[in-house]
Parts: sequence; structure tokens; C-alpha cells
Amino acid sequence: MPIAAFAGALTTAFVVYRLASSHGRVSIPALLLIGIAVNTLLGGVQQFAQSLVLDNLEASRAILAWTFGTLDDRAAWQAGVAWGGAGIALLAWPLVAWELDLVQGGLEDAEALGVDIARLRVVTLTAAAALAAAAAVSVAGQIGFVGLVVPHIVRLVSGPGHRTLLPLAALTGAVVLLSADVAQMALFPGVGVQPGVLMALVGGPFFVWLLWKKRREIAVW
Repeated sequence: MPIAAFAGALTTAFVVYRLASSHGRVSIPALLLIGIAVNTLLGGVQQFAQSLVLDNLEASRAILAWTFGTLDDRAAWQAGVAWGGAGIALLAWPLVAWELDLVQGGLEDAEALGVDIARLRVVTLTAAAALAAAAAVSVAGQIGFVGLVVPHIVRLVSGPGHRTLLPLAALTGAVVLLSADVAQMALFPGVGVQPGVLMALVGGPFFVWLLWKKRREIAVW
């Protein structure tokens, strides 16, 4: 399953990136909106798969639990998969941090300063983003908005420099997710509300705020 998850994550990242790119530039609003569209499409595929196994209570329940995301009853090898994906992604951090800082000023300027944009895209989209996401989702299911909410919050505290932003975002993401899991056990004892539900309740309004903040750029796009 982790291998299939990585293949799916890599394919999805490539499709979203290509659709959001124009003349070598990536529009953040386009990235967000195309991400929503692709997510909706894949959600439909998932619902179709679930409809095929409605008569199989165990399989249907497993799919439903995966859509909520869960940290319950994870085996040691599953924890190893999550740690492995995160570890490999963090190994890429010192290799791309300064290049990501330069890219914030524009692709042309970054290339003029010696940044290999093609290499940077491969490293960040495959070794980092796709692999880390695939490892996490294959183990814990769909726990959304962690990757959207946490980096923006950390950026407000640590600044835009990726040498501090990337490791702090990884650490903060783990803390936020565990806090959500503890919160659901404290607030809803015996009910079993999954942390993915709480993250959606927090991340949904944050996503709306982010789109509102970028509304002028969205209007131009």
C-alpha cells in the first residue's frame, strides 16, 4: 500500500503542478483551485470504489475509517513507514532550503543566481512532498489540512526562511496532529471522533481565510 500511495501521490502532484503552471510560473490561487478540482475527482473515484463493496461490511467500514483518518491500532511497521517517509523528506531539506528562498523572488532571478529549477522541482515534488504525504496517508488515512495550516502558521512565527521553516513545520505538524488526537479523546470520550474530523473543522475555515486573503490574485486569475 505505501508503494501504491507513493505512485498515486507522485502522479497527483505532477498533474496539479502542470495544470497550475503557465510559462514556467506557478499561480498559488490556480494551485489551490486545481487541487480542489483534482481532490473532488479522486473523491468520486473513492466513492465509486466504496459503492462496489457496500455488501462487504468490513471492507466498507475500513474505507470509511480511512477517509476520516485514524491513529488507532497502528503497527510498528506502519510507524516505521511514516518515520521513513518523513525522514527521507527531511534529508532533502538542507539541499533545497536556500534554493527555495531564492525562488520566492521569482524563477528568472533564481535561475540567474544558479538555481537548477528542474532539479529543485524533482527533489521537492518527489523526494519530499509526494513521498512524505504518501507515507503518512498510507498509514493514517486522510487527515487533511495539516500541510495547509501548519506551514502558514509557522511562517508567521519563524519567517519565510526555509532553513528554519521546513524542520519547524515538520515538528509542528506532528504536535498539532497529536494534539488533535488528544483533544478528540478529551472532548468526546467514548465516541471515537477521529483527529481528521477535528482538523477539517479547523482547516476548512483557515482555507476559506486563505482564499479570501488571496482574493485579488484570484480575481485576476
